[in-house]
Amino acid sequence: MGARDRRDHVRTPAQSPEPAEWLAERLLRSWSGPGQGNLVGAIVPTGFEAYARVFPSLELSEEKRLRWAELAAVNGRVAHPLMEFHLIASPTPGHGPSPFDPERGGPLGTMLGSEIRELAEVLRDFTQTPGTCWFCVWVGYGGIAETETGAQIHHSIRDYFLSSGPIEDVTSFDGEGPDIWWPDDRAWCVGSDTDLAATYVGGSSGCIDALLASEALEALPVSSDDRVDVDADVINSRGER
Repeated sequence: MGARDRRDHVRTPAQSPEPAEWLAERLLRSWSGPGQGNLVGAIVPTGFEAYARVFPSLELSEEKRLRWAELAAVNGRVAHPLMEFHLIASPTPGHGPSPFDPERGGPLGTMLGSEIRELAEVLRDFTQTPGTCWFCVWVGYGGIAETETGAQIHHSIRDYFLSSGPIEDVTSFDGEGPDIWWPDDRAWCVGSDTDLAATYVGGSSGCIDALLASEALEALPVSSDDRVDVDADVINSRGER
């Protein structure tokens, strides 16, 4: 998830990894699912009442962006919670032409600043501690060590810098990040990864219902044991050309 809107706020680098230790207790090990699949519970912690997958809008041009469901419809594909870009971007016979190359590179997982702010605004109503949130950003992003300092944490295959600040600081990162973030009361958690094209949220049923109802975001319900890897979309893969 990318955030390009750098704010004047300065987040506080964590002095200890302790605030993130709860993640290790509730995150599944990456690529530990059946058939060696990667699961939602490896991206955001298990144990929440409900989960959602949030899809970043797709840039068609400087003036036009598409939702994933719109792209699926153009190409005769099925829009569903586990849809994968490389499949819905490829047209079925009699549909298309696709506005996107299914082999297209680029940061598909990058959310607009407005989308990140909307996500934060929805989540703000479901925490008692919006003034203190924790942010994890992958240490592997180019140049990240020049802007991030403080304690590091490790989860499965990645290391992260840890910092804290009010919920508004979710848009204070240069380049990519944060990858995982949550309020101090742990009422919800947001997670993504540099290799994923969408963002996942775990929270109360009311929190997830509010997220799904947001007109500014494209989100669908998932569960912690759903797959997040390239083989997750078994519906559209059946019709793959």
